Amino acid sequence: MKPYAIHAVVLATLLSGFAPASATVSRNNSTSCTGTHPSNGTTTVPPTPTATEPCVIARDTYFSQLSATPGVTQTMGASLAYECLKSVPVHKEPAVRLLEELKPFLEWQSDQVYLKDPPSDYPYPRVDIFGELETIRSDLEAGKYSGEVEWQEDLYRAIAGKPHNGHLAYHPDLLTVPFEWVRPWSLVSVSEDGTSLPVIKVLEDVLSPSKASSHVVEINGMDAATFIEGRVADSSNTQDPDAGYNTMFFSQANKAELKSSGYFEGGGRERYVVSLSKDGP
Repeated sequence: MKPYAIHAVVLATLLSGFAPASATVSRNNSTSCTGTHPSNGTTTVPPTPTATEPCVIARDTYFSQLSATPGVTQTMGASLAYECLKSVPVHKEPAVRLLEELKPFLEWQSDQVYLKDPPSDYPYPRVDIFGELETIRSDLEAGKYSGEVEWQEDLYRAIAGKPHNGHLAYHPDLLTVPFEWVRPWSLVSVSEDGTSLPVIKVLEDVLSPSKASSHVVEINGMDAATFIEGRVADSSNTQDPDAGYNTMFFSQANKAELKSSGYFEGGGRERYVVSLSKDGP
């Protein structure tokens, strides 16, 4: 078999022509938080974005593609899209207020006590949802986040990822509204002869007889299976790690029912956890 390595995140789909400006972000309750009305009652003028700022480049990329190929999904390099998100500054006061406002809703989550102190055979690490929120709050107040997207990623993992519950999710606006993250490959896990342990392959290689022997050994410099297991452990909505692992691969059933080619390519909760170690854009 011919082994090869791939890089995991290469494209972002722009969902709107209006990428977030570096000085502006929408709050989660849909009100504006532009920095033009500070709490002291004075009015300031937000800085004018320049042509070199990543969000401006992302916006111009979108409109350029839209003009050239209308009706076609617009894409750009994930690194540009993520640089755009990283350029949005932290809005500490509304962020802390949001954390407090989420608590009454999360108190209704019936398995939170078990997640905090799970049975010995629980396959994932324990998670204290409210403890996670307090950690995020402390980090916000201490100024540990360099941008808005960083604390929203932590919030997403705390509610939508680590509990591994398909009925519990929260989608922070900056993290989930401007872009979708996709990869150009669908993966499959197949046995070469029906009896040997399966290997990870790119779907197109399996469908092409000339490439049938190729398989993936590394993703972003990490063992391929370990990489996928890490994504599942961090963000899968399944309570069983094996089920979460399977969702990352192409299957005919998911293609027919969900129009999905596997969550490694795109989709699922995994798509919003962009900045994991060794898995940057």
